[in-house]
Amino acid sequence: IVRVANSAYFRTARPVTGLPQAITLLGQDGLRRVVMQMVMRPILRTDESVGSQQAGERLWEHAERCARACIFLGRGVCDPFEAFLAGLVSQTGAQAILREVERLPDGTALTFSRPFVAALGQQIERLSLHAARHWEFPARVVQALAERADPTDAGARTPLGRALLASSRVAMLDVLAERGAADADA
Repeated sequence: IVRVANSAYFRTARPVTGLPQAITLLGQDGLRRVVMQMVMRPILRTDESVGSQQAGERLWEHAERCARACIFLGRGVCDPFEAFLAGLVSQTGAQAILREVERLPDGTALTFSRPFVAALGQQIERLSLHAARHWEFPARVVQALAERADPTDAGARTPLGRALLASSRVAMLDVLAERGAADADA
């Protein structure tokens, strides 16, 4: 909490040295975000193998960027903390799938067809929704994830659902561009 309060985003004239000062600076929403990041980070990252560590790190990068983008895209129409939660939890299904692939005898040798990858994407959405329900996240967060997980839905209907859909795509493009796998101008 103190480290976040001393980050460039919250930069003050003098360094924050104590927890009470940091909490005052972050405010209730900032503190809730920091705590949620601390809770979600170990869920999305894993220490099982080098490959899963790298995948977990990328998932975490995507989830953080998705959460920030969701706050930005939902500005004025969505609760910022709910937008943050939706962005973070949207990747929990992917981590669950990664852990299962890791358990396969030779999971690294798998090849995936386009239909299989599409089905896997839908399963990731459903698992993320299930996690949000299980953790009893706010109703609007669950609704946004439900809209995203519904393959028959042509587009998200709620403001948070629309922000989540767009933020996930923006975050993915941002991570890919940073790694040189996509055109940064896209």
